[in-house]
Amino acid sequence: MQPVPSPRLYWYSVLGGGALTLGVVLQRVELVLVAVPFLLSLLWYVLLDTPPAYRLTYHCDTVRAFEGDTVTRRLTLQALTPLPLLEILDPLPPQVRLRRGVHHLVLSLEAGEQVTLFTALHCMRRGDLTLGRVRLRVLGRSGMLWYEAEEQTRYHCRVYPALHPLRRTPLPRHTQVHVGNYISRRVGEGIEFGSIRPYSPGDPMRRIHWRLSRKWQELYVREFQQERNADVVLLLDCLRNTGNLEDNTLDHSIRAAASLAASFLRRKDRVGLISYGGTFSWVRPELGQQQLYRILDHLVTISVHWSYVSKDITRVPRRILPPQALILALTPLLDDRFIVTLNDLLARGFDVTVLYLSPVAVLQRLLPADAVTDVACRLWALEQRVKLHHLRTLGMRVIPWDGEQPLEICFARRRGKRRERMA
Repeated sequence: MQPVPSPRLYWYSVLGGGALTLGVVLQRVELVLVAVPFLLSLLWYVLLDTPPAYRLTYHCDTVRAFEGDTVTRRLTLQALTPLPLLEILDPLPPQVRLRRGVHHLVLSLEAGEQVTLFTALHCMRRGDLTLGRVRLRVLGRSGMLWYEAEEQTRYHCRVYPALHPLRRTPLPRHTQVHVGNYISRRVGEGIEFGSIRPYSPGDPMRRIHWRLSRKWQELYVREFQQERNADVVLLLDCLRNTGNLEDNTLDHSIRAAASLAASFLRRKDRVGLISYGGTFSWVRPELGQQQLYRILDHLVTISVHWSYVSKDITRVPRRILPPQALILALTPLLDDRFIVTLNDLLARGFDVTVLYLSPVAVLQRLLPADAVTDVACRLWALEQRVKLHHLRTLGMRVIPWDGEQPLEICFARRRGKRRERMA
């Protein structure tokens, strides 16, 4: 522990040194005698004061959490020597809020005593939490020195974006060759009944519809529709962001991307991710639960990196954008470069669906309600409607969202207006 002079040591030094100096300068013996007790006590306590000894243990109950979860940490300190005055500070990361317990405590402990601090932290935002940087401050037995230390028992906890269950998602127009939950128009092996046709040589016997064949005195067979999966690529717009720390377009888009990825993967689809911004990064489309955590790990690190350089979607490898994949773009349409990218993807034959997160709705929740704000938001909303009309004219499916309404309701409205047939 690092010794730090206390105010008592400072005043003893000032009084003893001042009296001794005045006694020598003025040649007064009584001033020298006044300084002697201060100097002797100062020398005595400093030389005999020993650093305190303790044992510290730190534990966190999890290394992974989601937004809205509670993380519990436990700090146990045992005094090996008497600690007349002890100050414990366990700093809070900026992404969390204290729900229960205390993280700053002042107390005294005798030798052999121990204290345990339980704190429950509410995870507010995604990010990497660094816990365990405990700061200690102990007053020495003489009262002349403070001993300070920072214990580096670090625990790393990753907070993922919140996942909201989605029963409805945008339907892909094209399916792939792997088994999934989408009923394709193509006939083959499956469990969903498709149609009945006359028997052809080579048809398996188990498909013969015996009741109908007996009725018409001719063999008929059942046809089943194939159950296939789809390739889905989430295209996240990271060019610009608007809002404050708690309510902004980027965090809403990231939470929506995480929920969509979990929903599509639950349906056995291959899901990938592309973050389109100042830095270009992606996650290759794959299946399974591990793919969900790959996407979540990538979403945790995403932030806005402004750049004047226009990114070209052709730099993305072919394996990241499979043919006939559903491109689900999450964007507030704040940068025209993203619209150019959507046009490029549509021209290359991809099925493009735009989840439009309205920046106007986000700012209306944050700004004070007055006439100026209302007129400005209405004018901005008109500009955004022009962009949305342009995308619909090109043939893209556009789903508006304000960031506050449940996402499933937006998808349900879209499905009610138009049901797409899958090839």
